[in-house]
Amino acid sequence: MTYAPFKDDNEVLSGPVTPVKRENSSGSGAGVLLVSIQGAEGVEGEHHNNPYAMVIFRGETRKTKRIKRSRDPKWNEEFEFMVEEAPIQDKIHIKIMSRRTRMSFYYKESLGYVDINLADVVYNGRLNHKFHLIDSKNGLLHVELTWRET
Repeated sequence: MTYAPFKDDNEVLSGPVTPVKRENSSGSGAGVLLVSIQGAEGVEGEHHNNPYAMVIFRGETRKTKRIKRSRDPKWNEEFEFMVEEAPIQDKIHIKIMSRRTRMSFYYKESLGYVDINLADVVYNGRLNHKFHLIDSKNGLLHVELTWRET
């Protein structure tokens, strides 16, 4: 993508969209992956709506707080993962779940999930995007990912 400030509105972007490798990034060193779960929109359970997010990366699971009775939860929670090598070939799995406040037959329920390839995050340093949830009617998840080499 090319950005040309102060051009006329009728001109369009041209050229291929390719990842931009940061000058100080070798793409192979140790670093920190920051995952910021901003919120979700339109998440809907069949039996209850008390959503929380589960972030699963390389066998580690982290959870946000649960928001009671909400279709549009705002978590604004950040998780940090220390890694010994850049996660170019890895994906991060984020699942939106709902949990009843007390025990019942439908105690937990999945509201959707996303799998995000981390190569773009490593090469560009940051990704701030709303993702459509898989296995959800019309849910969106707002996530910001940041990669910093150490």
